[in-house]
Parts: sequence; C-alpha cells; structure tokens
Amino acid sequence: MTDTDNPMVMAASAIAEQAGSTALVRGWYVELDVRKAKTGEAVLAGHAGIRLTDDTIVLLASPWADEALRSPEERNQLRDKEVIAEGTLHAVCPSSAGASLQMPCLSPLLYVVTPEIHALLHDDRR
Repeated sequence: MTDTDNPMVMAASAIAEQAGSTALVRGWYVELDVRKAKTGEAVLAGHAGIRLTDDTIVLLASPWADEALRSPEERNQLRDKEVIAEGTLHAVCPSSAGASLQMPCLSPLLYVVTPEIHALLHDDRR
C-alpha cells in the first residue's frame, strides 16, 4: 500500500479533474456484469467496481486486464461494503485491440480495502 495524499474521488464530478493521475476512489463495492449485450439475468464472472455517491460506477481495472477478475475471497469480503481503492483513474477504460468500455476505471489498481483498514495502515506510517 502506498503512503499517499492523493485526492479522494466520491462522485463523477471529480473524475475528469483527476483522470490520468493516481487517485483514491471511495464508495461501495459492487459486482458487475460487463457484457456488452446484456440479456437475461446478470452474469457475474468476477468483475467489480465502486459505486460512488451519485451512483456512478468506477471499474476496478479494465475488464480485459487479468487484475479485473477479482478473487472470490475479495468479492465475498467486500460485497456491498464501503471501500477505498487507489490506482490510476481513467475517465474511460483504456482500450484493448480497439475495444473500449465507456466507463471510468482504475488501471492499474493498487489496492481496495475498507476505510477502517485504510485508516489503520496510513495512520501507522505517520
């Protein structure tokens, strides 16, 4: 985990200002169906994001990156809980072979933890 004074993003209004830089994103951990053509029930294959205060979703990594598939342990531990994640914030996911998901994301993602754990880890360094 990094020792950071990076800006905290909690709503979409802060994304454009912080895009391209390392930022902290705070909201609620949610599992996501990232299929382009969604039909039927949601397909939760391991992708996750953070729902901000204004219901904007920030993906935890570009969907095609290996790190985008979050571990079952992480998903079970953090699902629907408030979290803080740090990484490079993008207003739109970086493309891969021409494909681009029109959602903000953190890529690369450095970490995602609860606010309590984040405070403990950062307070211990001061």
